[in-house]
Amino acid sequence: SFSFSCGNGTSSGRLGKEPKYLSLGSENLCIPKHLVMLENTLTEELRNWAFVNTQTTLLSRNCRPLACTSPGAMARILKLLGGATFVDRLQKGKTVVLSGLSTAGSSGSVFHGGGGVAAEEMAGDIPPRRTSGLNKPTVWIEFTPLARATSAVNLGQGFPDWPPPEFVTRAGAAAFQNPQVSMYAQTRGHPRLLEAIARKHSSQLKREIKGTANVLATVGASEGIFLAVQSFVEEGDEVVVIEPAFDLYFSSIQMANAVARYVPLRSKSERPSSSSELHIDMDELTSAFSQKTRLLILNCPHNPTGKVFTQDEMEQIAQVLRKYPNCLVLSDEVYEHLTFDGAKHIPFAATAPDMWDRTISLYTFGKTFCATGWKLGWAVAPANLIQRMVNIQQHIVFCVSNPTQEAAAEALEAAEKPFEGFSSYYEYVTDKFNKKKDKLLDILRRTSLVPMDPEGGLFIMCNTTDVTAFVDKLPEKEEEIISAGKLEIDPSTRNLRDYNFCRWLTMEYGVTPIPPSPFYCEQHAELGRNFARFAFCKQDDVLEEVRRILLGSNKPL
Repeated sequence: SFSFSCGNGTSSGRLGKEPKYLSLGSENLCIPKHLVMLENTLTEELRNWAFVNTQTTLLSRNCRPLACTSPGAMARILKLLGGATFVDRLQKGKTVVLSGLSTAGSSGSVFHGGGGVAAEEMAGDIPPRRTSGLNKPTVWIEFTPLARATSAVNLGQGFPDWPPPEFVTRAGAAAFQNPQVSMYAQTRGHPRLLEAIARKHSSQLKREIKGTANVLATVGASEGIFLAVQSFVEEGDEVVVIEPAFDLYFSSIQMANAVARYVPLRSKSERPSSSSELHIDMDELTSAFSQKTRLLILNCPHNPTGKVFTQDEMEQIAQVLRKYPNCLVLSDEVYEHLTFDGAKHIPFAATAPDMWDRTISLYTFGKTFCATGWKLGWAVAPANLIQRMVNIQQHIVFCVSNPTQEAAAEALEAAEKPFEGFSSYYEYVTDKFNKKKDKLLDILRRTSLVPMDPEGGLFIMCNTTDVTAFVDKLPEKEEEIISAGKLEIDPSTRNLRDYNFCRWLTMEYGVTPIPPSPFYCEQHAELGRNFARFAFCKQDDVLEEVRRILLGSNKPL
């Protein structure tokens, strides 16, 4: 009734250990009893044949490419194996299935027998497994262009929209005219910058930090995240992530072929008025750990909620970690100087003496000095951990822009001096951001939104459930922009409430926030559905424009 044709011969009902291709025979597969036979025969065979069955994709790991003589037959076998989509690499000269075929079939799927042009033409269209799903439009690809297309006020991305202080731009201009720093920098970093960073963090971390041993310059904190994960996480290792979380954590874990374990921040109230009401359930955190756990990613001050963990909370996390001596901590502290209303940032490496040995702390120049385009960050850690990252960085970016490092070194040195009536630039910038936070918070509190007062960071999370004018659907005006080819969105987000709220607010009011559900895993995404994230790191005239729009007499929000 059916047979398996393999690249190393034909057999009835048995695949062999290393077939080069598989031909699933004829329309006989539409007969129910034959489907039962196929299920009984193939299920164990195919699973032993190194398949991985996920929610959306069926991937071949260690075997040759598969083929199917009938699209209907492939659809049926995929349905038997969990309704997955088959995707595999292509090899010229083999019989191959060229693209993902859903269980409903697809007239666009191409089947080709033999070594020909079709395989060669289509091979580039199938992404590697480690990047599967990463080619979809992100919130940044949608909402920043949407704000631009509609001339809306963009409160989505967290970048200060005013120039860096003059001492920073002056240092930059001088550095780029300095021939001594026009060549490649050392992989570890420009010596002057490494020493400036070491001086800065020695007092914070309560220990001597050596620039030549404990510091590494990175291309922003983003590269530092990717570098740390690639340096310390093996395929199959587990990484614990506190949610909501910066989306680059997720992609870095995926590209390391590791497994993420998610622990969401909790609140006793559905509408917390302050980020201080958020907490980690320590039982949930403990349950997320296992002997496979290699890394905990901790972000404080926290994006997007503004949560600042207290000394007591840090010590509770440390207590969990002590049970797992092989687990490192990636402590993302890019908002270290942006804490408000008495909240104090505590570096995780300084929580307890034994936490230093396992912690990689990440920092950034751009957020603090209003120069995000400079893309400069750094890692601070024990010498053995930094050396591992230095070795790997040689193969990723090799080094960071040398003149940028020279300019940043001069800026770090100047930042410790009195500035604009404050004892240091750091005190000045904290005060400046605090005032902007209070300004936007006052505006949002006068609307039907319920804002959560952040203890740190650049964002205000707002509960949106009381906005009665909002209709949960993709706005027609945005549909028109999409149809005109001027905007790209992820189709799977068309019916998501937080996305549609941010779209609606953009189209109807001209203010663009960001939906927070992408900061959660699929299991916990509902925790973000009734919220929107607003950035307050904007010039005062921009925030006043937001006041006029949202509180105006025509249709106040």
